[in-house]
Amino acid sequence: MALISYICVACGVQYPLAEMPPLNCIICEDDRQYVNPSGQACTYIDELSNRSKNIILPVSENLYAIYTEPSFAINQRVHL
Repeated sequence: MALISYICVACGVQYPLAEMPPLNCIICEDDRQYVNPSGQACTYIDELSNRSKNIILPVSENLYAIYTEPSFAINQRVHL
């Protein structure tokens, strides 16, 4: 079985290489986060890149917004 670096679909945290996805997400089990009512779910980078893309958008001179479309996990956006 191949080693895969699984990614939580609820919060977006990426886990170390493993043969099986984690049973629980340590981030989502924190009281400040939530677990999807349908249960824990993971994806991996190849699957995610087939359905999503990263956008780098100029906001102003020397400032860029970087985000994923369609939105993924907690839909964070970074400004660089």
